[in-house]
Amino acid sequence: MSDTKMLGLDKVKARLAALPIRVQVAVGSQVAKEVEDLTEAIKANAPVGTDLEKQPGQLRDSVHFYPNRDRPLSYYVIADAKDDKGEFIAPHVEHGHKARDGSHVPRVPFFFPTYRARKKGMKRRISAAARKSATDTFEGP
Repeated sequence: MSDTKMLGLDKVKARLAALPIRVQVAVGSQVAKEVEDLTEAIKANAPVGTDLEKQPGQLRDSVHFYPNRDRPLSYYVIADAKDDKGEFIAPHVEHGHKARDGSHVPRVPFFFPTYRARKKGMKRRISAAARKSATDTFEGP
């Protein structure tokens, strides 16, 4: 085995130890930004004035997000508007339902198509934030 020493080993170790914290901060802020943008996009695509809403726009206005307490850097995005019976409206609008008069109301998907359309871009931007924070760590003092 060689007894050669690496110059600046302590400096490299210190930067590597700081890397997870910097990456977590960068990714956390990007995830929060992506969740806000996703929530706004879902609101923009939500139908207004469905037959299940008490007031027009109730479903659209109920779309919001909140952090997941069990997992860091994780959020829930939900639409929690309820009808007169206390049942959630979003699944009925997303998948279709029967109207009060018995006729079929076609589905109006807005939640998951918006998520699926934005998923690839969100992943790309979050990964880019992680890469950028990792490479910035190793540039300069």
